Amino acid sequence: MAASKKSKNELLREARLQELEGKTEDAIKSYSRVISKAPLQAGAYNRLMILYRKLKDYKKELAVIKQAIAAYEKDIKDDQQTWKKANRKSARLSLSLAKSMGLLNDKGSLSLLGRSF
Repeated sequence: MAASKKSKNELLREARLQELEGKTEDAIKSYSRVISKAPLQAGAYNRLMILYRKLKDYKKELAVIKQAIAAYEKDIKDDQQTWKKANRKSARLSLSLAKSMGLLNDKGSLSLLGRSF
């Protein structure tokens, strides 16, 4: 079966087996393929971070952390946009309330204790 045709679960099993067999570089490639298929697969990110830590490749470990954070932030933003479209009236009311309470900065972003979100 071609690598691109394998399911996320098959790739995860393959990567774990490669790890157990000591094939670290192959496992890294397999976990990376899992992430390209399923960007919110926390298990693949966790294993990649562990493998890079074992290899003492801290720059790549940090890159994986940043990639995971970016993927989850994008997912949250997409969910918020979907909710806003489905609940336009509630979104407008929430925005008006936040403005009236001084919770938004000049750019319209949530601002609590001097921090923008």
